[in-house]
Amino acid sequence: MELRELRSFLAVVRTGSVTRAADELHITQPALSRQIAGLERDLGCSLLDRGRHGAIPTEEGLLLARRAEALLELAGKTEEELRASEGRLEGTVSICCGQTAALDELAHLAAAFTERHPHIRISLVVTTSEASLRRLREGRADLAVLLDPFEPADLDFLRLGTQEQWVAVMRQDDPLSGKEAITARDLTKGALILPHRAGPQSVLASWFGRSFSRLEVAGTANLNVAADALVRAGIGRSLQVAMKHTVDDLTRVPLDPPLVTGSCLVWLRGKPMSRAAAAFVDYARIRLASDS
Repeated sequence: MELRELRSFLAVVRTGSVTRAADELHITQPALSRQIAGLERDLGCSLLDRGRHGAIPTEEGLLLARRAEALLELAGKTEEELRASEGRLEGTVSICCGQTAALDELAHLAAAFTERHPHIRISLVVTTSEASLRRLREGRADLAVLLDPFEPADLDFLRLGTQEQWVAVMRQDDPLSGKEAITARDLTKGALILPHRAGPQSVLASWFGRSFSRLEVAGTANLNVAADALVRAGIGRSLQVAMKHTVDDLTRVPLDPPLVTGSCLVWLRGKPMSRAAAAFVDYARIRLASDS
């Protein structure tokens, strides 16, 4: 497979038409059809269903489209890094982060860093921890911000200064919604929605102590927005790290005793890093050391 063929295939999937894709790519329709046919021949499967409603990807075509997007993103990133390997410091630093208070700290770090290095761009993707790790391992991200503790042993990290506060989230008609703080004993009665990841669950297990095994767990969620939807539906109360600037119809009550956890800037241990990403890590290390 050639990158040119993958770009052409993605154009057909995006437009739903070989004719429109050919116009977009500034090539003839027969030339584009030959590229797609060559891909299908090389891969030994049909990638498109062609009919009255246009060109619709088959199951194999959808799989190739997902892989092609990742491959083209990685190819572009590699090309940019190689071009920037000499001379002035430039390029893009790709960072993944969850919807936590550490997002603000990361943004301020990025702003100060790019002020020093105006030819470097920051690409910030807000996503789940699982997706962040996947993007790191696929080479599509340089860095990620994860809640502490995190499980993988193949990561190096810098501990950020932000402390994330845990809260109980409930509907406004919940009997506990009028309390100033929620205890572990309060939460042993009623269904709970826990974080999906094992690391945050272990933090909660330490806070609950022996009562953790007796909790009624109604489900898990990988993002606060998903947990909030379950709370609104009446499935249970959610335990989550508080997001800043949250204004909605739910009640968010801190835990008693308070439960806080940290966040870390992480990257793959022993893997080569672009000059731009390495410079960002060095800057973050100096900045965090001076702030501590």
